Amino acid sequence: MPRGRRESALITLVNQLDALDTKRRKLVAEIQHAVSGLSAGTLASVSTGGMSKGGRRPGFKLSAEARAKISAAQKKRWAKTKKAAEK
Repeated sequence: MPRGRRESALITLVNQLDALDTKRRKLVAEIQHAVSGLSAGTLASVSTGGMSKGGRRPGFKLSAEARAKISAAQKKRWAKTKKAAEK
């Protein structure tokens, strides 16, 4: 490979590494900001995804049939765990 091409390739590689390092530094700064916000208990940029404080979507209600199915499935899981613990 002629010397000019090799030098050009190395310069390109160095430029790409510099760009990646800049991106890494920005991400580290963003992460540190987020962590400091979490430790302070105030992170305004966290989205709750439309959930209310109780964890449910506003205006969303399960039918009695759906609640009964969920309850039966959970009782089945508890019974399986209890049976395994008795052995």
